[in-house]
Amino acid sequence: MRATELRKAAIEIFGAAVQAVDPAAAIHRHMKREGARLTIGGEVLDLAAVRQIVVVGLGKAGASMAGAVEEILGERIQRGVVVTKYGHVQPMKTIRLHEAGHPVPDEAGIAGAQAILDCVKGLGPEDLVLVLISGGGSALTPAPVEGISLAEKQALTKALLACGADIREMNMLRKHISRIKGGQLARAAQPAQVRTLILSDIVGDPLDASWGTRWMPSPPAQRSPIPRPMRTRSASWTSTAFARRSPPGFGPISKPGQPARSPRRPSRPTRSSRG
Repeated sequence: MRATELRKAAIEIFGAAVQAVDPAAAIHRHMKREGARLTIGGEVLDLAAVRQIVVVGLGKAGASMAGAVEEILGERIQRGVVVTKYGHVQPMKTIRLHEAGHPVPDEAGIAGAQAILDCVKGLGPEDLVLVLISGGGSALTPAPVEGISLAEKQALTKALLACGADIREMNMLRKHISRIKGGQLARAAQPAQVRTLILSDIVGDPLDASWGTRWMPSPPAQRSPIPRPMRTRSASWTSTAFARRSPPGFGPISKPGQPARSPRRPSRPTRSSRG
């Protein structure tokens, strides 16, 4: 095969791979509407019984995912807030896009996280919350617990990146100093119905380590704020407020068995590689 043919084949393969993980296409594959009948990941919902639909989301693919949801639901969306990375926006009709920093959280991310919490307040059991989650969501929506400043959370993030922590380890720690992760967002949305659409960027799709960091309680093995293997990687832990203020169970993390509602298992549109 000649070089030109090889180049053409490589470009076609690359294009097919990109299309396979396109956020909007993934949403359309897993969410369909026929009149008052809404199908999400195989589950059928009767929109005639839904009072209002609220859309919230976080992640670098948030704008594309939100755009697809608007195409499907149109005027049925009452309001929405999606936090995404700077420059990753597109025109929207109803859902408001909020840009923030990644991978190091910033003040805009704090405002975005609060906007999401405000958006799901005051809903009832006849309301539907659609949650759109993709890679980068944890960094994009910092909501530090009382006693932890943004600067301290930024220092923690930089320390995690510097010591080579993987995304599971990073999210394990982030939950314990957050007002939105570890089941807290689910608690804020209750008693509304919640359905989640996810672009997973973590191998194995662990519920509690990626998208589940907002909606799912932590398993018992993750109750300790600083895992033993990570404590040996970097002395920089001692320079962060988290390391200084982390007694067992630190943070308002929701744990299995607590009364906070555990939503249905989320629908996963597709997997995508981290970027």
